Amino acid sequence: MTGDVTLEPSGDWQIVRADDDVVHVIRAGDVTVILPTDAYLAIVSHEATPWQDWTGSASLGYSVQRASQETNTFSTILDTKRERPASPVFEPHWRTTVHVTALLSNAVEEATSIGTNTVNASLRQDAFFAPGNFVFGVVQYDHVGAQGLTLRQTYGGGAGYDFAQTARASLSVFAGLTFVRESFITNADQQTVQGLIGEKFRFQLTERAGLGHTLNVYPNLTLPGQYHFDTNTSITIKLTDRFSFTTGVLDLFLSNPAPQSERNNFALTTGLTATF
Repeated sequence: MTGDVTLEPSGDWQIVRADDDVVHVIRAGDVTVILPTDAYLAIVSHEATPWQDWTGSASLGYSVQRASQETNTFSTILDTKRERPASPVFEPHWRTTVHVTALLSNAVEEATSIGTNTVNASLRQDAFFAPGNFVFGVVQYDHVGAQGLTLRQTYGGGAGYDFAQTARASLSVFAGLTFVRESFITNADQQTVQGLIGEKFRFQLTERAGLGHTLNVYPNLTLPGQYHFDTNTSITIKLTDRFSFTTGVLDLFLSNPAPQSERNNFALTTGLTATF
């Protein structure tokens, strides 16, 4: 519909249609967003290739310790997402999320070298069918050397809900069912069905400082009493529009690690983060 628009004292909008001068009134409570025609068309007519329209952050960190033990640790974290198709108001759409964490550490003492590596990579596809409501599928791979876990493969899906997303805060909760295959250094491979309960939270503490937290818990349904979880809490200090300083605490817990291995893998990370 094309015509002249007038804002009435009540807050309602009056549109006089150009072709027949019929008056239409849109109640203030029914208005979600108002955009100039050019801005609206730029959003809805935008076409993107699969590698475009990704947003997120990538961080790098490196630490060196030189004493009786020489330690070198490299860390990197990638968080990125893409939502298509774009729309100024809600319509069913897809959201793709990619996360990668890598912690590579090597310690040398008295000519003995010990390496401990942790790698996590996941891909989640969300399908939004109503405001805030989505179903998802997830694929995840984990390697945690301190737990004797050579490779964990996770495939599953479920449903979740995004609470109000604002510039200052956001909260997403989800739950589902997964099929897991775990390979250990010494134990036999294990295939199980596991639940999934998780949340992702973000809060802007000040104009330059933000808090982020994620938690994923996997109770083992095939072997009751066994479970694992991963959680990450980070604080980001904005340095420029593109770069930030980030420090975080990562905790990976496994109730049934390989013999002589640790159940808890705890790491403190610091690094420079770039947003895109």
